[in-house]
Order: sequence, then structure tokens, then C-alpha cells
Amino acid sequence: MQPIRYSITILFIVTCLSVLPVRCTETLQTASIPPHSKQDELIKDTMRDFAKAINTGDFKQFHSKLAKPFREMYKPDFLKDIFSNFIEQKMDLTVLGTLSPLLNEEPTLDKDGVLTLVGHYNTSPSIVFFELKYYEYPEWKLLSIEVKIRDNPEYRMPSEKRRAEMVKETMHDFALAVNSKDFTNFHSKLSKPFREAHAPSKLKEVFQSFIDQEMDLTILDPMQPIFHKEATLDENDILTISGHYDTQPNIAKFRFQYYERPYWKLFLIEVNVE
Repeated sequence: MQPIRYSITILFIVTCLSVLPVRCTETLQTASIPPHSKQDELIKDTMRDFAKAINTGDFKQFHSKLAKPFREMYKPDFLKDIFSNFIEQKMDLTVLGTLSPLLNEEPTLDKDGVLTLVGHYNTSPSIVFFELKYYEYPEWKLLSIEVKIRDNPEYRMPSEKRRAEMVKETMHDFALAVNSKDFTNFHSKLSKPFREAHAPSKLKEVFQSFIDQEMDLTILDPMQPIFHKEATLDENDILTISGHYDTQPNIAKFRFQYYERPYWKLFLIEVNVE
């Protein structure tokens, strides 16, 4: 997904009292909030069709799937004009097809039988927020759409919680490599520069002293790392994290560097037990 430097909100609101069909009362008697799997399906289908319309610049198919009040009020060309900024910026939202949406609020069903789903996709470098309304139970056709694109603060610097998870995962994989005397799996998870510069056999050679001492670092798995200072991110997007585990009688110290954001793959490893 290309970086997006601004936020844009497009909101269509259709007032139930003025445009909902006469059968509204009958619908309300049976309408209920669909299960989570159906909610997920609705969101994915809507965002997939929306992404396709943006990519092709053709909203005819997207328009054909709207709820009748929405469809009759807004024609395909009008939708294309409203979303022209998305088209001009060549925003490729098809990446959302491989992700699961996350709801920010509990789904609601109002007195007019309108289902509202509010959430986001945790994408980088920008987060895609949405508020979607559906009508015409049980088909649940789109009645309103709001989409916002905002910078993801974790694209530059992952949260402290995420950094702790990264350190724990790295230390766990390293411990397994030492215990098994085989760095093949550990090597497969490295960043490309690190992986290409050091073969598994080279890593085993570097850490042979850990193997010789039969140092079992899996005891660190249930422990939380203690950071020495704030993590740093240099001009080359290399993230450095240093700290230790409060072990006795020896303290396990580490200094890890990560690269290839937002996946943050290991770029350098230093481990000392002293």
C-alpha cells in the first residue's frame, strides 16, 4: 500500500424516515445482529468491492450491490466523483483482502433496522478506518460507507509491548538453536542482509561457546526483558533494542537490531551471560 499523507472521510447518510421502504416494520420484527463470521464477511466483501472500484475507476459493480435507498440516491458516476481523491492517489486497497478487519465498537442495530459496523485494518504505513451501515435484512446491503486513512504510529517505532514480543521471540529462537546445535531455523528468520552475510554454519561457529557450555536459555521464555534505555531508530530504519533478563546468578544481556519494517527481522544479535 502506498504511503498516504492525509486523511479523507466520505460519508453517505440516508435518513430512514424519508427513504426506507414501506416494509421497514416487517423487517424490524425479524432483524438481528448477525454472528461475527457474517460481520467479517460483510466488511471484507464491501472493502473488496470498494477497492476494485477505486482501482478500475468504475463504480457500476459497487453500485449494483448497494441497498435500494443508497442505490437510488447515488449513481455510479457520482460515487466516482466523490471518491476521486482515492483514484487520483492510486490507493491500492486490495491488500485488505488478505487481512482480517478489527472492530473498534460493538455492532449496533438501530430501531430502523440499520446495522452499523465500525473498525479498522491494522495496515502500515497507514491504518484504514471504516464505518459501514447495512440494511435490507437478511441480505444486509450497504447503506452508508465512511473510510478514513491515517498514519500508523507503529510504522516508524513499534510500541514497547511489541518490542518486548520481538525480543522474547528472538531469544526463544536463539535458545532453541543453541540447544539443538542447529541454526537453520534461526537463520531463516533473519533479515535479508544478515541472512546473506552469515550462513547457519557460521552462526553456529560464532555461538559455539554457548553450545559447549550447554547453556539453556529457554528458561528466559516466561520472563519479561528489562530495557536499558529507549529503543532507537536510525536514518537507515535500523531499530536497536538493548536490555537484560533478571536471572541469577548470571545476568543475560542482549543487544538486538531489527530491519525490514514493519516485519522487523533480526539484523544483528549480541548476547552475553555474565
